[in-house]
Amino acid sequence: MPRTGAFGGYSFTLDLPPGYKLDSEASPGPALKTFGFATGAREDGTRGLIQVTLISLIDVASGRSVTLDAFAESMIGGVKKRRTNWKATKADVLIASAKAIRIEWSGTVEGPAETPGGRSARGVMIVAIRGELGFSLHTQDLEPWSASEVPIIVGALCQPARGHRPARGFLSSTI
Repeated sequence: MPRTGAFGGYSFTLDLPPGYKLDSEASPGPALKTFGFATGAREDGTRGLIQVTLISLIDVASGRSVTLDAFAESMIGGVKKRRTNWKATKADVLIASAKAIRIEWSGTVEGPAETPGGRSARGVMIVAIRGELGFSLHTQDLEPWSASEVPIIVGALCQPARGHRPARGFLSSTI
């Protein structure tokens, strides 16, 4: 079932994989809005995650231009700093008719002190800039679920939602 969200004159629509639903929507300031989609809790308490982040670059860049590479490093940096054993590969892609960077990563999520060693995780983040809007699509999950879930989710994020014209893709301006 398609899910939609809006921020700053832009909207997005995506088909969520089965089991995912809107879990949180936050706007900690006028320049940023996030939408978190998650699965229900598994027996061990873990959940799959999809996050859509929309950022007004005019409001956060104070008149400076922002390159796609710098924006991608900033976005993935928040994930990287919470992981050990970090590995990542980057590729240039197109999403919503915009040049984007796809970052596939793996690392260890450190758990509470009573669970030493952490857990292996995998994810994919796709980052792009369209006009004055920066956006990222991010999915991550723990092993062993990430091996099967991450490719399904990335496929859903990179396809136009059902009922939408393919040329519009994920993100469309509502201006």
